[in-house]
Amino acid sequence: MDGVQRYPPVARRCCLNAIDGIKEVQLRCVVLGKADEIYNTAEIWCYFQNDNTVTKPHTVKGEDFDPSDTDGVWLFEAFASTWDLKVGDKFTVHVLGQDIENEIKGLIESPEHIFSCASSDTDTDFHNIGFAYISQKVLPEEMRINNEIVFTCEGKALSYEDDIDTALDGGYSFIADRKSIDGFNRLVDELNQHDSFSYIFSFVFVAIALLVITTTMKRMVAQQRTQIGTLNAIGMKRRKIMLHYLGYSFLLSALGCITGVVLGIYTFGKMMIDMFSEFYRLPDWSGGFNYKSVVVAAVIVLVCTGAAYLSCYQILKIHPSEALRPATAKTAKPCIFEKLPFWDKLGFTSRYSLRDISRSKLRAVMGIFGTCVGMMVMTLGLGAFDTLGYVRSWYFDDIQNYSSQVILADSCTVGNTLATVIWVMFGRLVLQQ
Repeated sequence: MDGVQRYPPVARRCCLNAIDGIKEVQLRCVVLGKADEIYNTAEIWCYFQNDNTVTKPHTVKGEDFDPSDTDGVWLFEAFASTWDLKVGDKFTVHVLGQDIENEIKGLIESPEHIFSCASSDTDTDFHNIGFAYISQKVLPEEMRINNEIVFTCEGKALSYEDDIDTALDGGYSFIADRKSIDGFNRLVDELNQHDSFSYIFSFVFVAIALLVITTTMKRMVAQQRTQIGTLNAIGMKRRKIMLHYLGYSFLLSALGCITGVVLGIYTFGKMMIDMFSEFYRLPDWSGGFNYKSVVVAAVIVLVCTGAAYLSCYQILKIHPSEALRPATAKTAKPCIFEKLPFWDKLGFTSRYSLRDISRSKLRAVMGIFGTCVGMMVMTLGLGAFDTLGYVRSWYFDDIQNYSSQVILADSCTVGNTLATVIWVMFGRLVLQQ
């Protein structure tokens, strides 16, 4: 919760602690600063705290954050690794008109910065964005002003807004919960999108697997018609013959599911983790699966086995003597395409192709479905590529259509010798005041 300094810190904390349902309360100061020029004058969000009862950064390397340590700074791990900064190095942050140079005591991550992006960037670039936790005691006494109150509570935080408004007498700007954190929302939304895509692609590929299994089993049973009739004739029960072919389908689908789960975790899963970790900073990215994967695999195996059963059932229900004879040719029937008004105008090749489609419906559906899915994926990929191009043009040509950026030092004021600032770059006027 963002607040104004209307009450002394202790009084404001007591006001919130008195509200039933609020557990822990902490005050802090959050200010945007910047790093030295050698670090691209990167934006550094500075968290000045006297305690860490509520907000506790996760330590990746070095010491845990100590709010009483005035000689240390705890720096964002992604920013530090990008600039090859290590524990023990000196780092200077320019904030509130102060040049704070402290020793890096630890490299940290924070749930408030799962996703970080500088105001001048369109996407994450850890060269230009970072955050630091610093003891509030490094600031002069008159600058130790808290602008945020963070608290833990029972239930939803926004349900306490009326009580907080009464306790602080309206002396705050706004109240927000964890869902208001941009990085948290981005990660949740992206995970939900990938979850939806997983269902869509799973359905598509399972449907293809069913078509392949059904076609394979039908062709295998048709080719082994004589063997099936012979086994029936010598007294083998149909149940055993059926189990043989069901076992074949079961084994293929089970091996496919097991291989898919293993490859999904250690290949594609790792690729997704590597991609996510470039943008979203969490302590422990690791591949895995939950019970849904087991359930989906079991359903796929059962459905493929059921498809094999339907393929074998027709030939097993005929008499053994009929099965020993070659299969009779299907009686030619007029196909549905012959009812088209322009049928007589079609050539021989077109008529022949349409009759084949009508007589081999399953293979036709399989071919059309497979081609449709392939084209859909290609269209999606090309569309995504074009969309990125449009976004890039919209952002850099229409919104931020400048080619250079000049960042003035904190000491640059109107009243000194830099009252008139003229920067000339490559022979052209860049800035004049």
